[in-house]
Amino acid sequence: MPVIGTRQSPIHLVAEQALPLADPAALMTIRYGARESFTGRFAKLETDHPILAIDDPGRASVRFRDIDWKLLQVHIHTESEHVVGNDDPHDFEIHLVHVPYIAAESERADKKRKDKKGTHAGCAGPNCQTLVYPEAPPKLVIGILYRLLEARESTGETTGGLRQLAAQLSPKPAPAAGKKGKPADAADEDCGHGDHVPPESVNIAPYHFFPMLEPKKADLVNWYHYEGSLTGPPYSEDVSWFVMRDPARISEGTLECLDLFAAQHARELQAIDRRLVVRSFS
Repeated sequence: MPVIGTRQSPIHLVAEQALPLADPAALMTIRYGARESFTGRFAKLETDHPILAIDDPGRASVRFRDIDWKLLQVHIHTESEHVVGNDDPHDFEIHLVHVPYIAAESERADKKRKDKKGTHAGCAGPNCQTLVYPEAPPKLVIGILYRLLEARESTGETTGGLRQLAAQLSPKPAPAAGKKGKPADAADEDCGHGDHVPPESVNIAPYHFFPMLEPKKADLVNWYHYEGSLTGPPYSEDVSWFVMRDPARISEGTLECLDLFAAQHARELQAIDRRLVVRSFS
């Protein structure tokens, strides 16, 4: 059955076609910390695609439109869905799926604690109103694109957070260091085959999923924003998308490890129609 809607995702993002914001931090801020980690476990959706479900972190990681949002799931795509600039699709894309902080807690709470009228979102600030969601809460998804590491680049230039995740998914223990004393990369490991069973739980550090502005400093501020949909069934148009402007780097070995746990094949680009796309950078 064809999907009917005018706010479908993914889309092609071009700087010249996006409106620059005068104060992007007033709209959204990413608050992941360099030493912050989360615990999660792999599960399968009704569509049989695996996702990494995050244990309740008990804290918010994003502030958007005066509402706190917290990490709920991580979706892995071994071919990018969004296209940024005039480039072809990137080699990899990670989706960090967030829901309103209080809404997420309400879903896990006992029925006695649930508001009969719906699910409330955490809200603060002079321009904030109390929001009620009669069904599923809205979602905020941060999309991070990746390019394969080139032969001349060092393993240290890859995104450390993904190397850490891939090492936990390998059946073999990760070596302490790679060649010439460099940090061990998933390319040095045997990631198994398609029937490999993931560990009971994994630890992730989302800050280290992002592209780097400079050594040891992640880029949390350069992004595109638009209103769209899930890129898999049921394709619901309840997603506020933030796609990072620049790609991070990923090694071939890390990509092969994570490919075993990819959520789904990349969906084709959708029409922007009359949607407004904004950007945080000048």
